[in-house]
Amino acid sequence: MSGTKIAPFFQADDIWESKLVCPACGYDYNHVLPHPFNAPGHDQGAAGWGGRGDLYTLPVWGECGHVWGVQFGFHKGQTFLMAGLLTAKELEYDEALAFVKAQGKK
Repeated sequence: MSGTKIAPFFQADDIWESKLVCPACGYDYNHVLPHPFNAPGHDQGAAGWGGRGDLYTLPVWGECGHVWGVQFGFHKGQTFLMAGLLTAKELEYDEALAFVKAQGKK
C-alpha cells in the first residue's frame, strides 16, 4: 500500500459523530467502494505496511479524484487503523476499478 500514516482521514461532524475525509487533501465527499481486500503478511511483514501481519483495506473513491483506503493492519495481536492512497495496480482486483473509471477519475 502506498502512503500509510498520512493525514487524518476523519473529521468531527455536527450531525453525526465523524465523517471520512480524503487523507491526501481533506475533501469530505467520499464513496466506499465494493469489495474490501487483504494483503497477507504471513507474520513476516509481506503485506508492505510495516507490521508483520495482514493489511485489510476498505477502498474509498473521493470526488476530489483520490482513491484511498481505510486500512487495518495486524501486528502481534494488535490492530492499527490508518489510511493510505491506493495505486491502480492495487485496484485491479475487481469492479472497484470499473467504478472509479465510470466516475471519470483515476
